[in-house]
Amino acid sequence: MRCLLALALAAVLGAVTATATSACDLTIDVWYPSSNLPANPTFSIAGTPPLNWNNPWGPLTQVATDHWQAVIPLSTDNLNASLPQWEVAFKVLVDGVYELGANHRITATYPQTAVNKTIYPYFETAEGATFTINNVYSPQLNNTRDVWIYAPPAMVENTYFWAENVIVMQDGQNLAPLWNVTNHVNSLIDQQLMEQLFIIGPYNTPDRIGEYTYSKSKYYGGGKGDIYLDWVQDTLVPLVATKFQIRTAQPNLAIGGSSLGGLISCYAGITRPHIYSKMICMSSSFWWNNADFHSTIIPQLTDTNGKTQSYYLDSGDSGNSDDDIHDTSIVSTSFLTSLKGFTLGKNFFWYCLRGGQHNEYYWSE
Repeated sequence: MRCLLALALAAVLGAVTATATSACDLTIDVWYPSSNLPANPTFSIAGTPPLNWNNPWGPLTQVATDHWQAVIPLSTDNLNASLPQWEVAFKVLVDGVYELGANHRITATYPQTAVNKTIYPYFETAEGATFTINNVYSPQLNNTRDVWIYAPPAMVENTYFWAENVIVMQDGQNLAPLWNVTNHVNSLIDQQLMEQLFIIGPYNTPDRIGEYTYSKSKYYGGGKGDIYLDWVQDTLVPLVATKFQIRTAQPNLAIGGSSLGGLISCYAGITRPHIYSKMICMSSSFWWNNADFHSTIIPQLTDTNGKTQSYYLDSGDSGNSDDDIHDTSIVSTSFLTSLKGFTLGKNFFWYCLRGGQHNEYYWSE
């Protein structure tokens, strides 16, 4: 740990005591391995009112090995009266050193009287770790493939950490060498522009067209998309969950990809809304099978999609195919006019990169 500055700050800042009458108690539980710390560490919390960024609340009470707790009263003086709700952003400190990564945030709606938040902070590890799970078998497809894994910095340092944000990204063999995902995600997390993200990247196979398409084309074949998604849902994600501490309920699970990988990811979101909450669909091949996505898949949208999901679609507008901007525009407009609860900038995002083309270089940018 960076102890000299830490000890100096801890000595100067001291403790803060609240005087306001509590209308809602915010309980913050902090879990961190004591083996990573000096003896008798002091945990504190800094943040927005009723907390203070310059004068942290503390010390937290140690309630068990590796477990510290604060109970912070929220008064009506701290309410966002227009909603009305409490909104608090905060970070944990140990011996005066701020944790790394994005701020934690909680909301509590008045007259709620209690809210709890469990935190798994990290203080020293700025980079995530990557792994490869070799030869993962698919009983659904009767084939095998490798799976690339990115575990975020908090998971590397704090053994109590559970990944709340998990995404399945198609074409996993391209994520590290071509898309530079490891460095991009590390940088975004370090700059506090992204929460901790766990990535599952199954490689494609020689039957990529078959696995990434939902219908059979007269010219290209395909149509095994649902079998592939059954493998992802029933075999792959449960397997990874036995090896890493990840949450895989619908609010935690996303799916994404590019080209045909974007197509099957968008299809997965629409047809399996109980499985996926967020979809990233880059340069998606909506031209597939005479652009039947618009006519056969979009009509399957329901109110559940609009209420529980978010979609990101993008394309370029250049190159031999203009990156399929025409069909992407049609599909995006269909989402927004479906009357299923999609609003641009809220739960539907649509972006065109001027000059962007349909290739790995632009997907890596």
